[in-house]
Amino acid sequence: SHCGVSQPQDGRGKEYAARPKALGTRKCQVFTEGRGTTLVSAGFVGLLSVLPLKRQFVELSTKRAESKTKEPEHIHTQVTVVGIKLPLLAVSVWCGLLLSTHFGLAGAPLIDGILSGTEAPYFWKTVTISILSGLSVGAIISLSMLFGTRDSGPDFFSIPLWKRLLAGLFHGGIVEELFFRLFLLSFLAWSVSSVFGLQARPPISAVFWTANIVSALLFGLAHLPSSAALGALTKKNIALTLLLNGFAGLVYGYLFWQNGIEAAMLAHMSTHVVLQPCMRWLLRVLKTA
Repeated sequence: SHCGVSQPQDGRGKEYAARPKALGTRKCQVFTEGRGTTLVSAGFVGLLSVLPLKRQFVELSTKRAESKTKEPEHIHTQVTVVGIKLPLLAVSVWCGLLLSTHFGLAGAPLIDGILSGTEAPYFWKTVTISILSGLSVGAIISLSMLFGTRDSGPDFFSIPLWKRLLAGLFHGGIVEELFFRLFLLSFLAWSVSSVFGLQARPPISAVFWTANIVSALLFGLAHLPSSAALGALTKKNIALTLLLNGFAGLVYGYLFWQNGIEAAMLAHMSTHVVLQPCMRWLLRVLKTA
């Protein structure tokens, strides 16, 4: 086998037994098949997708504070930030593909199938399971609003649905998955394997779950600034943010391990399909309760 077309694994990794183990021979192959270019291009779209939401959120925060000295970020400032983040994202994608291929993980089987003109194994099963998993996670997170505390932050859900959904689908579903799953989870699995001298391909369950739990925890921590922007970080809200985002991260990580990065992306996108419309409705219910 080579890194051209990867296949989803069944948890035992038998189809990866014959894969070569040397990292150095992989470097020139990661982008030649078009996987890296496709994923970085998708990530670029994801970085741009958050701009409308971010601009309006800053304006909303400024108006709420009734501050006339603090002006919303200009669009060229936000575009500059995108220009800084894009190379970092590209490095993350390159390293993630290199490490996931080295470990014999599924990688990006759906993209590989499209680029090679062949149908990816278990295509519809992968898509169906990912979407249903994401919808379920979205429903669980939405219902958790019933247990959260009311805050006094900007009314995030007064922002038009299309802006929130655009950012959730493409920034959350693509950019966050490329970093937290493709790169970070793969890097953590490599680190744990290196520290303990484990050479199994794909990594044994203990290595994967250690990496998945740590990456999910960091995924939850990364959402604390967003929670803080919406209101006071009470102990209950901090706990809910870490618990719910950590749970979502575990699900996305498992799907990545089993079926590739596209599975994690589809699940994350599906989460926002439920999350963005439902949470606004639930907040209205709480306000009238």
